[in-house]
Amino acid sequence: MKPFKAFIATALMALFASQALAVTSSQWSLKNQDFAKGEMKNLSLSSKGQLRLERAFKKMEIENKDSLAIWSSAIDSKGAVYFGTGAGAAIYKLTTVDKVDKLEKIKLDEKVFGDDIIVTKMAVDSKDNVYAALMPSSRIIKITPDGAVSVYVNLSEFYIWDLCIDAKGNMYVGTGPAGRLYKVTDDGKKNSVIFDCDENHIFSLALADDGSLYFGTSQNAILFKISAEELAKEKPAPTVVYDFPGTDIRAIYARQGEVFLAVNNAAEKASRAYGEEMFREESGGSSEHSSEGPGARGSDMEREGTAAGKTRGVEYPVQGFQGGIVARIDKNGDIQLLLQTKNLVANIKGGDNTVYIATVGENRVYKYDITNKELSFMSIKEPQALAFELFKGELTAVGTSNPGVVYRVEDKVPQEGVYTSRVFDAASNSEWGNIVFRAAGKLSIQTRSGNTETPDNTWTQWSDASNENSFLVKSTHGRFLQFRATWQEQQAVIEEVTIYYSVVNLRPVVANIALGAGEGRGGGRDSTDRDEYPSPSQRNPIPQRPEPQKPTRVFGGPNQPLKVAWQAMDPNGDPLEYNVYYKEAREKRWKLLNRQGPTHETNLALQSALFPSGKYRIRVVASDKPGNPNGGALEAEMISDEFIIDNTAPTIANMAAATNKDAARNVMKTVVSGLATEETTHITTIEYALDGADWAYSLPKDGVFDNAAEDLAIMLDNLEPGEHTIVVRVSDENGNIGTAHLVFDVPQP
Repeated sequence: MKPFKAFIATALMALFASQALAVTSSQWSLKNQDFAKGEMKNLSLSSKGQLRLERAFKKMEIENKDSLAIWSSAIDSKGAVYFGTGAGAAIYKLTTVDKVDKLEKIKLDEKVFGDDIIVTKMAVDSKDNVYAALMPSSRIIKITPDGAVSVYVNLSEFYIWDLCIDAKGNMYVGTGPAGRLYKVTDDGKKNSVIFDCDENHIFSLALADDGSLYFGTSQNAILFKISAEELAKEKPAPTVVYDFPGTDIRAIYARQGEVFLAVNNAAEKASRAYGEEMFREESGGSSEHSSEGPGARGSDMEREGTAAGKTRGVEYPVQGFQGGIVARIDKNGDIQLLLQTKNLVANIKGGDNTVYIATVGENRVYKYDITNKELSFMSIKEPQALAFELFKGELTAVGTSNPGVVYRVEDKVPQEGVYTSRVFDAASNSEWGNIVFRAAGKLSIQTRSGNTETPDNTWTQWSDASNENSFLVKSTHGRFLQFRATWQEQQAVIEEVTIYYSVVNLRPVVANIALGAGEGRGGGRDSTDRDEYPSPSQRNPIPQRPEPQKPTRVFGGPNQPLKVAWQAMDPNGDPLEYNVYYKEAREKRWKLLNRQGPTHETNLALQSALFPSGKYRIRVVASDKPGNPNGGALEAEMISDEFIIDNTAPTIANMAAATNKDAARNVMKTVVSGLATEETTHITTIEYALDGADWAYSLPKDGVFDNAAEDLAIMLDNLEPGEHTIVVRVSDENGNIGTAHLVFDVPQP
């Protein structure tokens, strides 16, 4: 049975063939995360599906942005933001002077730092000194507030992944690939390994309010904690907080006894790591944004008595990351899933009551409201937001890569925002009805329409704006539609948009007609029927007997059903009804098979024995009348290829026997002759049984089975003189069998 390719072109031609309107209307609704497919300017979309105004992102000009990758950032107490790059290990400083933002590059000595390529991490101490880790030199440099640059410490590690500085000025450094945690003191003059982990990399660090240190690993995504008391010791003993089924903990934020962390997981683990068995959906929340689970429910935050000893021996995954999560561990040790994405989670940082999240490949920066348990996101043009900073608890700057861009986030929410929907495809020419907004506040709504998938100069202009929450779309009919909403006050919110429309009725399409032998006895085969009818010689096979070629569209035989099936579709989605007809090649009129009325099924079973042998075709007529009961219904039809019904057995006539001397072979040869004829198909086998012996195979006189009539030439050597009886049977293409016999005498030699 062929797929639906055959009627795609037909359906496209049908788009322009009819002008009748379908009687039912349809609707296009946007709500919840459907809005994410549109374009947002100065807006955010929450996990509750609310579009609202958000602070604007202002792009700062930066040199070599196409090759630049911003890897890291830090912010000082005055709000100056530092960005470290992955293209030549450059460092930029973003400041605001007299309400004017300024982005400048900090000068590093090329002779000293020219071989470094990445600023992997940055941190700021209480005196606004900035520290930046460089790779591959494994140096941490110090930049004073007046811009002086010096080497703070040089560690013998290939990777420096994270830095954090406590209130006393002690620096903690996570490294790889040996998984060592360093403590640097005395203005960089002293450093020591305070913990040597069995994991390959210590990826992330965070200091909590109570002075304890959290760190996360790469290899098996284990979260460790060192209490403030332990941290004061020369060799502190960490405890395991949670062993996540991922591959790395990319970032950690700790506040008020809670821990927020970004966990990335490889594809093989991702499919099973964060399913329902670990996290259950929160009541009233979105499955994507808000769920929680038992985690370490009923236990303290750490697994008391669990030593930070041997962990699983898994190789560090250089490639293959597929997904990530942001999880929250509360004071009771409960784990809540805040965000799950197929992409990497690059960074998380928090303010007073907000956590911001950066991801890779999503063109988004997320914002999580801790009190209201609501997640929202803001769109950016760049796919990778790797670094960002908060000032006074609010997002103030974002750094991206591919390309490298620095955004300054405005302090105040603007007065205007714009949402432009994705292009809606009605699949055919449509008349537009009302557009209805479930919204609050003052909004200005416009629409435009056209017949190309991407808006171009053939589309209508944006319609005059309407401030109503429900109004008739003013754009002309077409296949595609788009709307635009402009915020006219800060309190405005959109929660749902519905557009009603009615499409032009299109002709249905019958795509394919297939015929096959149903269950039952008798012959019949089609292109999918490979169980061939066993010929008499197959039941008693003769060695080296050639197999006759079987036809592909011959049916018939006693009690043999014939199944007719077809494929059809309606471009408007209307229900269809069918009338099925048949006609023999010598007949003039199509005859209805389903005389009880139209059928809604796409198959029909017939008894082939009820039809005389002949060459037939089936005609299927589809109508969309059930979906258009008040007029305007359209029909389409298809006629099958020709097929054969063969219910008649071959006949054998004019049998005779003649015996003569075959001098060449020196035998007495008896030849049994006759004529085998078939009404509809071809003769395919000739077999005979002499005097009750087993069946034997014979070719026709001309040596080839290629006709509906074949002459018999059964040769029998050296028969005994006297009376003999021969039974001959012949088969046709459908396995019908005809027999005849002859009693003859062989004379004395």
